[in-house]
Amino acid sequence: FFFKINSIFSIVLFMSCYFLFTQHLVKTGDPDALFILFFTIAFISLSFADNNYYWLSLTGFCFAMMFLTKSWHAIFLLPIVLFYLIFTGGFKKAKWYQIALLFITAILPILIWAILRYNQDGITFFKYMIDYDLFNRSVNAIEGHTSFPLYYVLIIGANIPLFIGLIFCIIYYIKLFKLKEKLSNIDKLCIISFLSVFLLYSFAVSKLDWYIYPAFIPIIVQFSAIINRIGQKVNFKEKIKKFAKYSTIIVIFLSVIATFVLSFNLKKTPDIQRFLKDMRLPSNSEIYYDIEERDENDFQCELLLTEYYSDSYLNYATWEEFLSHKDSYFIIESEKLKDKDTSNVVIIDEKYNYTLCKNIGTE
Repeated sequence: FFFKINSIFSIVLFMSCYFLFTQHLVKTGDPDALFILFFTIAFISLSFADNNYYWLSLTGFCFAMMFLTKSWHAIFLLPIVLFYLIFTGGFKKAKWYQIALLFITAILPILIWAILRYNQDGITFFKYMIDYDLFNRSVNAIEGHTSFPLYYVLIIGANIPLFIGLIFCIIYYIKLFKLKEKLSNIDKLCIISFLSVFLLYSFAVSKLDWYIYPAFIPIIVQFSAIINRIGQKVNFKEKIKKFAKYSTIIVIFLSVIATFVLSFNLKKTPDIQRFLKDMRLPSNSEIYYDIEERDENDFQCELLLTEYYSDSYLNYATWEEFLSHKDSYFIIESEKLKDKDTSNVVIIDEKYNYTLCKNIGTE
């Protein structure tokens, strides 16, 4: 019974993390959703490793997928695996080939990708990936990111149910310490996972809300596990009916509250993404997007949707650059089009305050 309550409690607590539904995850089509998914699978498989260390190979594979999804952001999984195996005696219990499988599954997919990537432009991409995405993000607040040292404390604190769960876990650890009781392996995994994510991203100068999302998972798991342990100590014969009744009421109440919170906080799909989905874009064509509309380093959603719906590649360009390419297409805000020279341009269609144009002039 309490395992069912524990599961429902975990789901409700996860639903209360409305940040997950508003920035870079559920509705945005960004890679962060896959990143969180692979980390969650890695976390679960690592917790199963105590019973069968072949699960480590799945953890290694998930690390590779995390790296291929969001590059160096996956690095926090390395200390999690390392310290978890140290503190649970995994290095002594596991066979050498099980540890070897961990390294193989973690490295091989990345190696295959690296070879294919190298064939495209040599070391250019890798150099940019290390200089900008690793070192620059670590020591500088780039792209308008914040650098406040306690920033992630505020992010977790802003999510009240999650913050309560974290405080509850801390109190629980203090109680275990005073009673001189040992931590279970799942306790160790949750502590190591949270600290690895929280400390790594706190020390990095460049900070954004969604960097800390992986730290939500161990809080949810640990808080739910503690609730489950407390529930198992309840006297079934005298209190089971009363507990079940009030637990059901609480779960329903929290679910309704979470639903209302999400409905008020969910961002609507941006007009440009609705435009790309509903517009009949030409296939295998040069399609440009107004460079003044968004940061040219932040257009993954538009790029993905264009390739998905039209099999064309979306590039950023100014209006002047667009006019220099005959038979190319340009996506621009309808209001901005009024100030442009459209003598050699045909309006294909207009929706959601965006217009699709075609250049019929000469180069």
